[in-house]
Amino acid sequence: MSRLDKSMDLITSFFGDCIISKNLCPLQFYDLTSPDFHLWNYMKNKVYKNRPCTLAKLQQNIRNEITNINENILWKTSQNMMQ
Repeated sequence: MSRLDKSMDLITSFFGDCIISKNLCPLQFYDLTSPDFHLWNYMKNKVYKNRPCTLAKLQQNIRNEITNINENILWKTSQNMMQ
């Protein structure tokens, strides 16, 4: 068992399913369409870029990045669906 696995096991024992981690994907991942995968990846990379360590910082990053979604990103998302 890797060091990361041991750490995640310990954290999970304390916090259960209330963990924020970029290595965990949503339980309902199967609901995502191909544009969602592209946008999800883009947003995930942006939101976690500065490694938020509090829920408040994570929420602020999400708000900032949603505000910064522009036409070009939406165009790329739609193009990704057509590939």
